[in-house]
Amino acid sequence: MNSAEIAVPSTLRLEGELTIYRAVELHEALRALLDGAAKCAIELSQVTEIDSCGVQLLLAARRTAREIDCELEFAAPSAAVLDALTTFDLTGMLDAGTPNNERGANAAMLTVDHADGA
Repeated sequence: MNSAEIAVPSTLRLEGELTIYRAVELHEALRALLDGAAKCAIELSQVTEIDSCGVQLLLAARRTAREIDCELEFAAPSAAVLDALTTFDLTGMLDAGTPNNERGANAAMLTVDHADGA
């Protein structure tokens, strides 16, 4: 395998609220992440709130990744994410352990940040 064939994962770092109020913005960011990717991650450590719409977005991302044969990791879920997934009995959808340190400097980061009050 030459260097052109090695899949470098892209990472989407979600911050703040994953709620219905940001559904369109988050859906577009998730689509952009998965577009043509062979391997990617959604980093969730800075998520402060998540509702059922946010959970649905994560489930849709997982389904889309499977459909396009993309290896998707949900990395470093925050307490808010774990609480929501526990409520919906979905904790099994995550590798809910530690962030993937193998990405390092090679990861392409896209941060979706939502300032409170904006």
